[in-house]
Amino acid sequence: MYCKHCGKQVDKSAKICPNCGGNLKINSRLVNVQDEYITDSGSFNYTLWGLILPMVGLTLHFAWREDKPLSARAAMRGVVAFGAILMLFIVALSFVIIL
Repeated sequence: MYCKHCGKQVDKSAKICPNCGGNLKINSRLVNVQDEYITDSGSFNYTLWGLILPMVGLTLHFAWREDKPLSARAAMRGVVAFGAILMLFIVALSFVIIL
C-alpha cells in the first residue's frame, strides 16, 4: 500500500502513515498499485510537462493527487520550477531595464 498524502509505502493494516501522519482510511479507500492496476511512477516526464506547460502540470496535479500521488507531485515540481525560472527572468529583466 502507498500513502496518498506522501506516496511512501506503508503497511496494509496501518490506519495512519508513519512517515507523514496522514489518515490512510479517508473515504475507506487505500491506494494499492497491485489491486487497482494503478501505475504511479512519478516520472521525470511529468515534471517536464509541468515545466513546459504549467497549466497542464497543474491540471495533472489536481487530477492525480489522490490516485497517483508520486506523479502528481512530479507534475507540481515542474510548475514550481516554471515559477522559479519566471521569477529569475523578471528579476534579471528588471536589472537590464534599470541599467
